Amino acid sequence: MQSRTKIVVLDDDPTGSQTVHSCLLLLRADTETLLMGLRDEAPILFVLTNTRAMDATRATQVTQVVCHNLKQALAMAGINDFLVVSRSDSTLRGHFPVETDVIAAEMGPIDALFLVPAFLEAGRITR
Repeated sequence: MQSRTKIVVLDDDPTGSQTVHSCLLLLRADTETLLMGLRDEAPILFVLTNTRAMDATRATQVTQVVCHNLKQALAMAGINDFLVVSRSDSTLRGHFPVETDVIAAEMGPIDALFLVPAFLEAGRITR
């Protein structure tokens, strides 16, 4: 069996996961639940953080805890090849750059950061 990169999407609102299928959407981010999700055969995994509904301080705390638990679960699963994606709102209602800064601080340097405030399928572009 060939090893695949595991993609873990931290989603700040439940609407982001509505356009995907055939992957898990985790509503909890404790280490055990994340480990179960990482062991699933799908290459992508969504973790609902619901941070968009929080203030920046609480969003920071939640993102720190999720990343801490994710690091533990990745180590337990023996996964070294992974990507962490921070998915937020196309109208910029989320906590940017707070969440991406926390992810970088907790998970390591970011290889690339794309800020794409658009949902082309819905004709939405934020300027």
